[in-house]
Amino acid sequence: MDMKPDLKELRQHRSPTPVNEFARLQALRELGVLDTPAEEVFDAITRQAALICDAPLAVISLIDQQRQWFKSVSGIEMPRETPRNMAFCAHTILGTQALEVPDTQLDARFCSNPLVTGSPHFRFYAGIPLIDGDGNALGALCVFDQQPRQLGARQLDALRDLALLVSSLLESRKCAAEAAQLGQVLNQAFREILVLAPHSLKVQHASEGALVNLDYQRADLPHLTLEAISCGYPLDRLTSLSLETASGTSVTFEAQHVRRDGSVYPVEVHASLSSSQVAPQVVLLANDISGRRIAEDSRREMAARDGITQLPNRQSLEMHLLRAMQHSRRTGTRCALVMVEIERLPEIRRGYGQAVMQKVLAEFAARLRKCVTEVDLVAHLGGDEFAIMINSVSDTPAVNRLMVAIQRSLDLPFHWELSQFFLGANVGAVYFGDADESVDALIGRASDAVNEAALSGAHHRISESADRPPARIAPKYNLPRSVAH
Repeated sequence: MDMKPDLKELRQHRSPTPVNEFARLQALRELGVLDTPAEEVFDAITRQAALICDAPLAVISLIDQQRQWFKSVSGIEMPRETPRNMAFCAHTILGTQALEVPDTQLDARFCSNPLVTGSPHFRFYAGIPLIDGDGNALGALCVFDQQPRQLGARQLDALRDLALLVSSLLESRKCAAEAAQLGQVLNQAFREILVLAPHSLKVQHASEGALVNLDYQRADLPHLTLEAISCGYPLDRLTSLSLETASGTSVTFEAQHVRRDGSVYPVEVHASLSSSQVAPQVVLLANDISGRRIAEDSRREMAARDGITQLPNRQSLEMHLLRAMQHSRRTGTRCALVMVEIERLPEIRRGYGQAVMQKVLAEFAARLRKCVTEVDLVAHLGGDEFAIMINSVSDTPAVNRLMVAIQRSLDLPFHWELSQFFLGANVGAVYFGDADESVDALIGRASDAVNEAALSGAHHRISESADRPPARIAPKYNLPRSVAH
């Protein structure tokens, strides 16, 4: 992005100077923050400012004598500094309140600014001055947009809170450990703040965000207990935390928060002991992680599925088999594993290509799903191998009926353009019956059953054992093999 306007443009935009400019610049230099590397704690704040204000750019700017230097930038790519003549924030530091410009083209101070007339064409600005303990405005926390707009009251309040946090961080730069801890918390975007009395862990204060999420009113606080609004908290760890005397002691964990109506949502909690008050307090910073959990579940679901057939893959099958075998050990119910190995795939791939072979696999997967009940699991182990896990087998004929259904599904041809295919398949099934058997051993026996079916040429054979099936194979099935064009 071109950020180098000519000198004529710059001369037209002389930045205003605060009345306490000398003291302000001296305070800024004493901070020792100018030209320092980016820090996660400040980047976390600008990320939250951009998110809260729905803005494409948020920055923490410090106004030096001749330049505007950015400690943090989130969003649109920007250089680390710009001439002070171009700085919107040079106007913000003239006062102590927020400066909001709904449309820069309609504001005489900014309508001819190079950042408005040229790239990146800013049309909206809102900034909060960063004021130190002596009243010096060192810079601003601000957001920009390329469309005219205004912030809502809540957005402005949140921006003020974040600006106050930036000012506090700038004031306490010597406390490096505390700054790092705060950066970690901010990076998780904790919205809920709860303050508890030590030992009793009674709720003494709750932020507006916590009250909204939990669906309580501030008038409810005197009667609100941690037990009523939480589930799964490590109370022993919190109690131990409240017994500590060292400031900064903390613990992080995941639990659940309970709304007024009894519904729950997952949270990540950072608990620390604050000894800055006369009486120590336990401070909880919590964040609703429902969205993250959904995303994680979605990623796990995708990782557990085969990309061609959208069936569970081998890893997923092994996990479900383990659970079914554990259930079988506890309850005495029988579970079975049916293995299906289809044929003619190499011939189809050679004659019609990989894409057609994948379509055949996907259609075969859909047919298998129609052969089973909702509680059974159909998986694609890769290549020409499929598996069906039957959670509870009532009798041997039930497996027989499944194998007949698979045969009938293959009686229908697979079509592609003017060609049709009749796939052959070998099917074998085994029961889980040995308490010491592993998942790998069960899958191995099922593969043996498929091989036995292929070698024997028998259409259908079921074990008559009522207690425990033979060690090698139970039912087996060999379906006709043919290809027609």
